[in-house]
Amino acid sequence: QGGPGALISQRERGLYAQCWALADTASQGRVGGLQAVNFLSTSGLDRKVLKQIWDIADSAVTGFLGPDEFSIALRLVAHAQAGRPMSP
Repeated sequence: QGGPGALISQRERGLYAQCWALADTASQGRVGGLQAVNFLSTSGLDRKVLKQIWDIADSAVTGFLGPDEFSIALRLVAHAQAGRPMSP
């Protein structure tokens, strides 16, 4: 209900799926911290902000993101870039 993954549009889902394909280079169905940092760093956001995004997206503290969590991270990146607040 109302979390960062709520109400992701079909357009966003398509874009996030393309980004997922680029980030999940080993086709493992998950992206580890290093892969995620490398990909999300291209956003130009500060590492501190990226850490906050990771902490929200990896709420289960698994050390990796699946496609749904990755989509949440990408949406949070967009929010941070637009100066909007990030919240779980």
